[in-house]
Amino acid sequence: MYKPLIFIFLVVLAPGTYEAMFYFENDVLLFDPNVFALLNVLSSVASIVGVWTYRVFFKDVALRKYLVWTTVGFSVAQAFNLLLVG
Repeated sequence: MYKPLIFIFLVVLAPGTYEAMFYFENDVLLFDPNVFALLNVLSSVASIVGVWTYRVFFKDVALRKYLVWTTVGFSVAQAFNLLLVG
């Protein structure tokens, strides 16, 4: 149990790309505040849908399998930021 907890702690502790992407979207791409507000609303809705989806469809899936596939999916989703930059 300690190894996954240490891993999650280190992932949360590690610096992310949020600040750099915010600077890029705000100063280079010139997104206005309305776009940032819309992205925050969509993020909140996606979180609610994710919780509902887990409770309905994935509650019987083994935790290890679930963590592996969510990590892979999250990595792919974060790679889409490269499309925005490129």
